[in-house]
Amino acid sequence: MVVKNKLEKFLIGLSGFFALALFVMGIKVADSNKKLDAIQNDLAMNPADPGSGPAIQNEIGTTRDAILNKAAHSPESTTKQTTVIRTVIPGKVITQTVPVSSSGSSNKTTKTS
Repeated sequence: MVVKNKLEKFLIGLSGFFALALFVMGIKVADSNKKLDAIQNDLAMNPADPGSGPAIQNEIGTTRDAILNKAAHSPESTTKQTTVIRTVIPGKVITQTVPVSSSGSSNKTTKTS
């Protein structure tokens, strides 16, 4: 078959290009499907197996929650600070350093009228 028309030659070449593109895309889709199947198989592993991903993630989550609960319910630590008190007497300034400590077990009350 001899193609004499330039438009026919162009259309045949264009259809060949599209056929090649579809073939390459088909290979890519098949490869992507294989990767997705492998990921699903990894996720479907037995959660009771200590080496599986979900079991490790559950253990990490449990440990993190335990640490956060421990920190949230721990008492405030005692802090020790010093403060400087300046007393001004006419013609004289007296500076005095006083230790101040606070504890988390202190009860704070407010006056109501």
